[in-house]
Amino acid sequence: MLLVLEIILTVIAWRRGWKWRALLAPAIMLGVVFVAGFVSRAIGGPEQMPTVVEVLIDVALIGTLIIMVIRPRQVAQPAAPSQGAEYPE
Repeated sequence: MLLVLEIILTVIAWRRGWKWRALLAPAIMLGVVFVAGFVSRAIGGPEQMPTVVEVLIDVALIGTLIIMVIRPRQVAQPAAPSQGAEYPE
């Protein structure tokens, strides 16, 4: 269920002007979850540890995507030339 919510929020963030940056958050979170699970199992940690870390990271990801959806990306506009200014040809 969280995956569906993350996909929907990512699509909305993409359309709100974040473009490829909307995909960056899930990619980073996936990498963190993978590394955390790998390290946890490599050091002999409990099997539930990766699940707990995954849920916490999913909540952080959803929070990040909600912020991206609420605040559309502001694109810097180039300064317009002042009126009446003449440019050499």
